[in-house]
Amino acid sequence: CGPDGAVRLVVARVGSLSLGRARLENRDGWAVSAHYLEVGGTLYVDHVTATGGIRVSGGRLLGGLSLEGATVDGAGRGALDATRLEVGQAVRLDGATLRTSGDAAAVDLRSARIAGDLELRHTTVANPGGIALRLNTATVEGRAILSTLAVDGGGLDLRDSAVGALYDDPVGMLRRDDGFVQLSGLTYRGVPGHPGVSVR
Repeated sequence: CGPDGAVRLVVARVGSLSLGRARLENRDGWAVSAHYLEVGGTLYVDHVTATGGIRVSGGRLLGGLSLEGATVDGAGRGALDATRLEVGQAVRLDGATLRTSGDAAAVDLRSARIAGDLELRHTTVANPGGIALRLNTATVEGRAILSTLAVDGGGLDLRDSAVGALYDDPVGMLRRDDGFVQLSGLTYRGVPGHPGVSVR
């Protein structure tokens, strides 16, 4: 595969799309290159195994985005580049393992707008010495569920983001000495805590 990606859907318009359980490899570029993609339903990339990142930046999904159970090594790119993505429902990364190294964040949701929840239950993100999860200037209208997130190298950038309710455990989630959390400018309406707690 060349630098355009194992799957290329740039500026495409589709209904609901599933790449579930696919095995993708592009060590020289994106495994999925789908920036500016418009999807009338949900984009399923669940249980995918990929080398080379998944790029959906600048896209618009009327449904949700699912990477549940995915294993993605960005190989120097973001494992998930979803900057400026607009999502009409939830973003579900539950049980996924998303890794990279270098300047790119392993998961980059900078300036994304998510109408539903952002779910990272039992998710592992890693970028040793860098940003593992970047959420700065993003808007999550529902809950940001980070309480069982594992940061296996690197840190979290949540600066200037706005979320409906935040569930986190900043001490328990950081698994290495290079871990850090950036929260300046973060706003939320709900009380932080465990997702089993009712927030009104």
